[in-house]
Amino acid sequence: AHQKLYSGFSFLSLIDSRKPIMRRNFIFAVRRTIHARARHRPFSTRTLNGFQCNIQEIGRSNSRDWRLFCQRNNRIESFWHNIPLIHDRSRSLYNFISEIPLGTRAKNEIATEEEHTPIKQDISKGELRFFSYGSIPFNYGCFPQTYEDPNESHPDTNRPGDNDPIDVCEISEIPLRTGVIEPVKILGVFGLIDEEETDWKIIAVSLQNPFFSQLNDIRDVERFLPGRLDSIRDWFRNYKVGDGKPPNRFSHDDEPQSKEYATRIVAETNQSWKDLVAGKLEPGKLYIDLAKRNHSSNNGNCRVNSQVS
Repeated sequence: AHQKLYSGFSFLSLIDSRKPIMRRNFIFAVRRTIHARARHRPFSTRTLNGFQCNIQEIGRSNSRDWRLFCQRNNRIESFWHNIPLIHDRSRSLYNFISEIPLGTRAKNEIATEEEHTPIKQDISKGELRFFSYGSIPFNYGCFPQTYEDPNESHPDTNRPGDNDPIDVCEISEIPLRTGVIEPVKILGVFGLIDEEETDWKIIAVSLQNPFFSQLNDIRDVERFLPGRLDSIRDWFRNYKVGDGKPPNRFSHDDEPQSKEYATRIVAETNQSWKDLVAGKLEPGKLYIDLAKRNHSSNNGNCRVNSQVS
């Protein structure tokens, strides 16, 4: 079960009082175990109110034909359009779709221009894309039912959106497998300027994180997880330098913004997605047919627990 594979947080309390190197080695061992056990196994996301999405893998990982599809009621659904943004409105929880697990290098993403919008590995200059800067130091993915409008310049960045769902950095120390749908709390946001586009990076924390109840805004991250925000900022500033590109820049004097600000940004991108689906925005090559079916609403509660079959 997913709960068994991904709930390693409880063990961290057993070694908190020991030497830092022991804690670090323990975390690395857990990461290796998770990846070894989870690789190539189909799994499903289930909810308490009947919503179920089976994750199906097609092709070999690290290949051009590799895809992860979301399937429900014997038909393909869209990670982007049919998974609800809101997980539990009363608790301010959102559904985070994991694309790139902590500690990995393959640049996976939702294929917004492909039929059914599966998850695939990105291709750059004809080659499968891997991060040259090193393994990613957080779980990386996006919020469904959001869209950064490339035709709208944000007043706080003076740059248009990047034509994708909004990105999310989940800051726990346990990898979340690609395709997992994880309930998270929003903590803040970095305003990344990437190749002259606005590319918001939401900072969020998983419901399973041992510090979940203590982490309630961006200022709490440095208190309980010192250095984590610096690591995220350094990563996004420099991760394309090895590809011959200049360092990226940030809005707001390089500082992350509050939970309130980040929540407002997410709401704006959700409205842009609604406008896209309603035909108010030009989709270009984006695949939005499944959004029109709209079987999943983002207006109710949807408690998603990712599990391995």
